[in-house]
Amino acid sequence: YLMLLTSALLTFISLFQYIPILNGVSEDFNDVKASIPTFSLEDNKISSETKSYIYQTDSLLFYFDPDNRIDIETIRQNTNRVSAPLTIALLQEGLYLNIVGQDFYLGFDEVENITTEDIESLIASIGEFSTPAMLLAILGIFIIQFILLTYELLPITLFANVISIFNQLKLKLSQTFKIVLLAVIPLSIILNLIHTFIFPISSQFEILLIMSMFIYYRSIKLLKKKLLDSKL
Repeated sequence: YLMLLTSALLTFISLFQYIPILNGVSEDFNDVKASIPTFSLEDNKISSETKSYIYQTDSLLFYFDPDNRIDIETIRQNTNRVSAPLTIALLQEGLYLNIVGQDFYLGFDEVENITTEDIESLIASIGEFSTPAMLLAILGIFIIQFILLTYELLPITLFANVISIFNQLKLKLSQTFKIVLLAVIPLSIILNLIHTFIFPISSQFEILLIMSMFIYYRSIKLLKKKLLDSKL
């Protein structure tokens, strides 16, 4: 329950970071939609009097390529280079999307009786952030936060267990995990608050590991002292 509650709190903090990005994507996408030239679909291939071009903003990349001048691998490389959260490519034979590193491709020959209006509607729907879409995005962030918290706790718990062994303190792994959890949770919240509202932290896990180990070491020292005092 404590991990779920922490994940929910970290999700709430993350929203202050992601919502401006989503708003920026939505605004930029409106500009992109207005720039899409007239095109037709002939033999499942895009045809247009407008030549191929690239439209780039701070939050997205848009490719219009009826001349078949660019391939998907090049688009992937450009997306990674500029760190755009959203890439849309209207290629000669299909529609390519890259959303935060996850790419999708729909060939026009894969859909029976596809029309120009269908393609335009599909592109238009990408930039619309409805309430269900926002809720789905929040759920996705929550799941990611929970997984990240779990992955952080596992190696930290193993390191903490080694420290216990060296200090000749026989603790069960579950007991070590509970102490680590109490150390990691406030640190994770503080680091995420700093990362979101003050300045970005690139080595967040490393800082979390070092500070957690320090707190754990101090905790077991106090615990060991109490155990020795109780035996006197």
